Amino acid sequence: MLYAPNYASKGVFLDITGRVATLPFKDSLAPAHMRAATAGGRNFGVPFDIDVAALFYNKSLFIAAGLDGETPPADLDTLRADAERITQLGGGVRGFGFAGACPYCMLVSTWPMLWASGAPALNESGTASLLDSPQAAGIYGLYRQMYADGLVPAAAKNESGPTWVRDFNNGKVGMQVMGATALQGMRNSTKTQIGVAPIPGLTGGASSFVGGDVLGIGANTRHAAQAWDFIAWTLSEDAQVNVVALTKNVPVRRDLENNVFAEADPRVVTFTGLARLGQTPYAVNFGKTFNDPNSPWMFALTDALFGSPDAAAGLRQHNEEITRSLTED
Repeated sequence: MLYAPNYASKGVFLDITGRVATLPFKDSLAPAHMRAATAGGRNFGVPFDIDVAALFYNKSLFIAAGLDGETPPADLDTLRADAERITQLGGGVRGFGFAGACPYCMLVSTWPMLWASGAPALNESGTASLLDSPQAAGIYGLYRQMYADGLVPAAAKNESGPTWVRDFNNGKVGMQVMGATALQGMRNSTKTQIGVAPIPGLTGGASSFVGGDVLGIGANTRHAAQAWDFIAWTLSEDAQVNVVALTKNVPVRRDLENNVFAEADPRVVTFTGLARLGQTPYAVNFGKTFNDPNSPWMFALTDALFGSPDAAAGLRQHNEEITRSLTED
């Protein structure tokens, strides 16, 4: 999805504006996905799946640490305090987890905290970085200090993504920001009772990172009609309810959010609400600027968390380079 603005603007996808207009539920399609696949007022894709980020927390560890298992933190000071209490349980348990060498994981984990704090990460057109703000310094400073204080697994510094949910799944991490699709591979047990909550900001608020994928048709295809038949089926009520919702995922159609499968699990209801509450960053050059392991974002993040004198200095040092990458042809 984050690459869709680039693909749409470069003519990779076929213009399907007319086909989308025939859908009776077109106004219910996930708006962030539709925006990402639109260029020059024309539509080049539709939503395929939604993945919303949430604060996953282990209710069993909360209770063992003397915390309320039904009350996740609503601001970042409380998150840190809860992480300290959980870490004090010992036995290799840590209060919070993140993947410090995974650029996308860290976007998902920290940008909702920025948005919940009232601070954008990018300007509206996706051509300038705003990551040198006081709010960003506070958030990345918190991550930096939690790591330094041992509230986060030591391996987080070099975790590039493949195993970043393992410690949480094994009951060794109390809280971690992850996408909704992570729930599919998790099972409740005596040591891991999984709760999900909105991602809080510095002093309150809540947000989410709305990700996922869009589906388009190759611009040079000779089978556009057949491809559209498949795309239309993926958006049908049958597919969205009996395939997507059945597997604890959020439908890409807002008119189908309140389905029988979603209402059977309060966590899925939370995800559905976050799909409306959260944001999706938009930038034509998003991939090379943020998702690439050698991106300027990755250098900024590494300095902010583990290198420069403090988080603010690390962000300030690299912010101009991030903006330059966003505007390069």
